[in-house]
Amino acid sequence: MRPPRPPTGGLTIWVPCELKNYANHGGHWTGKARYQRALRDKTHILALERRDTWDHGHDKAETPKNVMLEMHVWNYFDEHDGLRNACKPIVDGLVNAGVIDNDAPSSGHLFLYTQILNRKMRGVLITVTPR
Repeated sequence: MRPPRPPTGGLTIWVPCELKNYANHGGHWTGKARYQRALRDKTHILALERRDTWDHGHDKAETPKNVMLEMHVWNYFDEHDGLRNACKPIVDGLVNAGVIDNDAPSSGHLFLYTQILNRKMRGVLITVTPR
């Protein structure tokens, strides 16, 4: 099965993964750290591979951007905080790759989160466009 068709324009990245919200998981802290590091590094690598396809007039990390994260999940996450917690390693991977400079509200970036129930093809479709 192929990843979902990305929207046109901007930087698009498909990150195949199984998202977890560790705010609700028990277990040892090393399991959480290992999972988050692996997802952050995977996003970082995929973002660096796709940066050459992006319009270089808007590729400065500090330029305000719209960052849309479309999660294809097994079960829906809580819209309030579960969705954001599950996507935190992905956003951190974008920061590490230099796509965005910061994920703080003062950075000027707008983060939009959506989720689609898709049990055959799980992952996150990231679309970054200038504001």
